[in-house]
Amino acid sequence: QGVCFHKLVYEALLRIAWKDFYSWLEEHHLEDTPKLHDNTYHDTLDAVLQYPSCTQILQLFSKYLNLLRHGSGQLAAFWMSYIDLVEILLGLLCASREGNWLLHLHFIRSIIPWCFAYDKQNYVRYLSVYYAQMTRLPDGHPDIHEHFQNGGFSVQEQREKLGGKVMYVTCEERCFRLIQENTEEVDDLKTTQEEANTCILLHAKHAAADYKSIVVADDTDVLVLCLAFNQYIDCNMYIRCSTNIRIRLIDVSKLATAIGHGAYTALIGMHSYTGCDTVSAVTAFAGHGKLSALKLLCGNRKFQDAFTNLGQQWFKCSRCFKNSIIIIIIIITRSSICDVNELRYQLFRVKKLPPCEDCIHLPALRANYQAGI
Repeated sequence: QGVCFHKLVYEALLRIAWKDFYSWLEEHHLEDTPKLHDNTYHDTLDAVLQYPSCTQILQLFSKYLNLLRHGSGQLAAFWMSYIDLVEILLGLLCASREGNWLLHLHFIRSIIPWCFAYDKQNYVRYLSVYYAQMTRLPDGHPDIHEHFQNGGFSVQEQREKLGGKVMYVTCEERCFRLIQENTEEVDDLKTTQEEANTCILLHAKHAAADYKSIVVADDTDVLVLCLAFNQYIDCNMYIRCSTNIRIRLIDVSKLATAIGHGAYTALIGMHSYTGCDTVSAVTAFAGHGKLSALKLLCGNRKFQDAFTNLGQQWFKCSRCFKNSIIIIIIIITRSSICDVNELRYQLFRVKKLPPCEDCIHLPALRANYQAGI
């Protein structure tokens, strides 16, 4: 996620620079402004990059970036230094993933001056020695140098350790299938979901054609997701929970049957609303937690419908918000009063106040968003 964040900021800054580049181009290179190509897509990208006009525009853009580094003030120089460091980071990752030893050394050499500039003494001390020793490998240790040249320095290239096993590795939006002989991208497992909890379900559905799925997780979020989406996965799915002394397998299908269809489809909304990893529980005060909500959920069709609909729209309408308030009131007090502020007044007399309507609003929006994703 850290690398993804830096890539997004890097792209945003370059887009800003590219936008200002047009004005600079018209002002300083109006006569020899090259033609820009529209509607470029993957199949034609390589051909477009070979055009003289494309080469010229890239050279001019590089010249403009150098102007931002050295002739546009301290703020521009700071953000350009960030862009340069992100390029080095991405270069090191690319070298590691591709097993490219020369590219790895190139970016190690590029980052050493930045370690001096930012006074990173330990990195300066050890990277300088590391680079000097690695560049002398052809003379002192030619066998090791040849091994590194063939990608042996990269962990990703040690496929022989897989034996006859198959491994799936996710990298941001993409997923790769690794076997001992080769690596290939799996288009069916490409996703924009960032959380591992939600990606688990996509992988379980993909594996359902050939295998049973055993999810190893001691996590309530994962259990709730597996129950809610069990009907869409065409195989027996189990959750493996373990302690130091025992292992337990939970049969998700049997558990879903015991809970009932109406209840397990509403679990995501209930779990988000009563508190999860990313949402504070609105009902958590005065000892009211998930158990109170679950009891109401299993025996009340209106509650099942309300929690099932949570997250179906990105922005909650006033009617949905009103239903949310009623749910909180009933969970906490079992009262028939449908106005939370009126309820607060009544409960004030017994010194047991629920949150006011304004306090409920933002957590309700957050719970709705979490259930949606």
